[in-house]
Amino acid sequence: MRAARSGLARLLWALGLVLAVGWVYGWMVTDLTLLGQVLWWASLPVAALSIVLIALGWAAWPGLRAGRASRQVLGRGRDRPRGWSRWGCLVLGLVMVGGECWHGLNMASLVAPVRRVPPASLLVVHWNSSVGEVPDAAGIAARLGRTGRPDVVLTSMQNYHEQWDAIKAVMRSVEGEEIYFEFSGMQKVFSRYPIMSQRMFLIPVFAESDGSRVAPTIPAGLERALRRVFSGVGVYPRDSNRLDPASVMVIELDTTAHLGCVTTMYFVDYPSNPVAHRAKVARIVRAHLDKLRAGGPDSPPIPEASLIVGDFNTPRGSASLDLLAPGYQPASVTAGLGVLATWPRRWSLLHIDHALVSPRWACEGYELLDPGISEHDAQRLRIWPAR
Repeated sequence: MRAARSGLARLLWALGLVLAVGWVYGWMVTDLTLLGQVLWWASLPVAALSIVLIALGWAAWPGLRAGRASRQVLGRGRDRPRGWSRWGCLVLGLVMVGGECWHGLNMASLVAPVRRVPPASLLVVHWNSSVGEVPDAAGIAARLGRTGRPDVVLTSMQNYHEQWDAIKAVMRSVEGEEIYFEFSGMQKVFSRYPIMSQRMFLIPVFAESDGSRVAPTIPAGLERALRRVFSGVGVYPRDSNRLDPASVMVIELDTTAHLGCVTTMYFVDYPSNPVAHRAKVARIVRAHLDKLRAGGPDSPPIPEASLIVGDFNTPRGSASLDLLAPGYQPASVTAGLGVLATWPRRWSLLHIDHALVSPRWACEGYELLDPGISEHDAQRLRIWPAR
């Protein structure tokens, strides 16, 4: 009985330590590797399960109070001060708890400097509505403008004019003010300032030659399990066989009279394929954008972005965000505060909608808005050129 209990304790303890190593690996590489991506996305449950298994292993270990566990771990003839391994596991557990609190509570935002917002700035709202016609378009538009009249609204929605008119009404400062509007497919831009140009680019990240390395094929059983997980949290099930392109809408706004320069925004929508390797998607999108910025015989170059905003389907802190836009800062860290998670809206599990701000620009007042419908919260921030 004692041997069986000791064997069970060793097994639990070993499994807990393996998960702890996996947690550390996920935090170190995030989504640079596919394994790291899985461990990074699931870092909280991995840390919790690791701590529970280690605690159960120690509780079940025979002779723990007598210090025999330390001798069993080290082997005979290599005894150490009693309780050394207990303290080591305690420190490891505290590191995991501290790391999850730092990331989950967005504590990095607490040390970010607070910037004074100048009189001339842009209030930008982005919302991936992911829904069709809604019962209360005016009420939802009012929620998007709850903290101020937006200057720019970027949204992904179906083509229902009632929704468009409601958003325009919220943006107007006076009756009859012209609100400029452009769209391509699902992506729409509303602006209080003239839209100089709007160009949509569809980037095939799942081409036949390399699709397998971007989104590996998973067993049918795991596919069904993923669909059950999505359905269980009340969101539309994602399909690993869905090979949508990434889309980038490049928008140039004539804000010269207001800000002294043109404002360029990249409105991004990544594929929602749950097993797509986000770092490889980011590298493909960045390479495509680099070519577009260089221009060509038949297409003028696109300007550098002042703001890159959209649904990246990638959690905050992921390395793939830096791969896409080196030097750009996430507004959630530099201008946000506290717990921030945009998806799914009812549960607030992951922060996958982002606003990345150019080093030549500044931002403040990043927050999330609950539109009351759809899977995503909206994000709102104020930007202006850094002087």
